[in-house]
Amino acid sequence: MIDRLRQLQGLLNTPINQGGGLLGNLNQGALLGAALYGQGIQGKDPFASLLPAFTQTAQLQKFITPKDKRTPLMKELESAGYVVGTPEYKKAILAANVKTESGAGSLNLVSKSNIDNAKISADYSLKGLNLIKRVNDIANRSPDAFGIAGAFKGFGKDVSTEVEGIYKDAINLSREGTGIESGALSFIDNKDFSGIKPLQNSLKIILARSRNPNNRLLKDMLVEAGDDSDLRGLGGVQKAQEKLQFIAAELTDNAIRQFRAAGIGDDEIKEKLQPFEDIFKKETQQQESNINKIPQFKYDTKKKKLIKIN
Repeated sequence: MIDRLRQLQGLLNTPINQGGGLLGNLNQGALLGAALYGQGIQGKDPFASLLPAFTQTAQLQKFITPKDKRTPLMKELESAGYVVGTPEYKKAILAANVKTESGAGSLNLVSKSNIDNAKISADYSLKGLNLIKRVNDIANRSPDAFGIAGAFKGFGKDVSTEVEGIYKDAINLSREGTGIESGALSFIDNKDFSGIKPLQNSLKIILARSRNPNNRLLKDMLVEAGDDSDLRGLGGVQKAQEKLQFIAAELTDNAIRQFRAAGIGDDEIKEKLQPFEDIFKKETQQQESNINKIPQFKYDTKKKKLIKIN
């Protein structure tokens, strides 16, 4: 009996764990002793009830220990070194709750993988803008090959070589990252570069890749981009270049959003986009010139009729 009492004394004197909570740092050995004592005064052998006493201790300790009410975001910020209650901590919480890509990126709250994906998407848009610039240059030099007339007219040898270069660069773009499925690749396969079709397929790739930067390109993605990349519609080269402007606007918008999501400042973004600012300068000037050529009239109250003023 003495040996068993010594065993009990050893259990009571050994801290099983130090817990906090409503009762402070209460030694679990004391809780265990209380549970054993409670069993003893009920006329039970304390040692026979050792296992249930341990169970009671665990249950009581769980009850008096407060639950961790921190959100995953709070835990992540604390593990990253943010101190609870500081202005930096509050600012980080606020930015995350606002859920703005640019805010999260500027505060380095976006995971590295998300930052990398944002940069990849933005770079795809820049590469697409470069191809758009080259396609538009061909449109300026060979306008008759665009629009409905483009179905019957082709490019000269020199331009055909440029078209082939644009197409091959677009194919290389489609193979970057997660790549392109074989069925999609055969869908946009070109052997003849004397016509406009390779340029249209290049635009399909540009749009599909920009819209799906982290996914394998599928045929359906290219089909969806078909209407937006059609350069043979009514309106000739003017309508074709308007379509190129819409595509360029989409790529520019995506580049800005993704670079901001990666935490890149607006000054640096402007620098990256600067080479593409004047892609359609000639078209804009021509449009302004056409507006100036429109006859303008004013009503002459004395003559009671419209008179031309330009």
